[in-house]
Amino acid sequence: MITLDIQGAQFISSPLTVAKMTQYLGQGDSVLEIGLGSGYQAMVLAKAGFRRVFSIERIERLLLQARERIRASGTLNINT
Repeated sequence: MITLDIQGAQFISSPLTVAKMTQYLGQGDSVLEIGLGSGYQAMVLAKAGFRRVFSIERIERLLLQARERIRASGTLNINT
């Protein structure tokens, strides 16, 4: 499994791992993600058809950066 380093001694999963996790979820109305990190998984979930994506992050710097990425993308169904 390949991971990519992001700040705060945290890692983002490989795109294949993110795709598999999303596939296993199936479809639904809402999803809760623990560990927003870079915001990548939340964005994938938001685009995969979930009406509401809730995500939490304990590292403030990662949270603020992910919120900025999400805002810049124009995605409105992610709640952090």
